[in-house]
Amino acid sequence: MKRGRADTHRVKLTLSPKDAATGRALEIGNTTRGGTANFTPAPPPSGGGA
Repeated sequence: MKRGRADTHRVKLTLSPKDAATGRALEIGNTTRGGTANFTPAPPPSGGGA
């Protein structure tokens, strides 16, 4: 008879990004919704198909 064990570990990280040049905390976020107008469409997949 084999016996196994499975454990789940949760890790919580709090990240505090800083500006590499000044060392000040970065302000992250945007209150306005963005769009996709400046994105280019993905190229078609390469390789032949049936």
